[in-house]
Amino acid sequence: QTYKTITLKRVALFPTRTGTLRVDPLRIETEARPRPELGQRESVPRTSYEGVTLSSDELTVQARPLPSTSPPTFDGAVGTFSLDTQMSADSVEVGDAVDLTVQIEGSGNLATLSSPLVDPPADFETYAPSVETDIERSGAVVEGRKTFDYTIVPRENGGHTLPPVVFTYFDPDAEQYETLRSAPLTLHVTGDVPPRAVGGAGEGLPAGGIAGPVDGARGV
Repeated sequence: QTYKTITLKRVALFPTRTGTLRVDPLRIETEARPRPELGQRESVPRTSYEGVTLSSDELTVQARPLPSTSPPTFDGAVGTFSLDTQMSADSVEVGDAVDLTVQIEGSGNLATLSSPLVDPPADFETYAPSVETDIERSGAVVEGRKTFDYTIVPRENGGHTLPPVVFTYFDPDAEQYETLRSAPLTLHVTGDVPPRAVGGAGEGLPAGGIAGPVDGARGV
């Protein structure tokens, strides 16, 4: 017999724990023309259909544990990846925002990747990144890129070197952990540092309080 087939659903599954994992059957409801009994001519009109429920078999997956010798920088990435970092400018004024873009590209569990650790010097303010994921599906491979855009603001002038961004993943083909490090980025900051607010009572107004009456104050 000749059959026509179509792909109803395709998903990528990434185990989050070890052991035997089960994938529930896929069930669909459709309609089909009844099949005539053996030896009888087809008497059912072609416009007559009846409901049919179809179900696939349950699937099982054996998820093996990762090696226990993972580096401290490992945060669950499994696959094969590359790392690229770029900064929107290499010279800014004090207080100006700079965009630091970290892009991870490759094949693996891209959708669940955590943001890489970005640790600029103490005289920088760092804000949580915006995240964009672009996944391409080709056959059994899930690949693409995930981009993290950090905003950092320098509060001191001079030359600053941002430490490398570190990203660690487990390569299932090589069966080992791999650590990627970006090249250090240099930022030259110009301009005057604005005065910082100083809290405390001293001889002025008490911090967070209300000044009392001043004896001998002249009227205005």
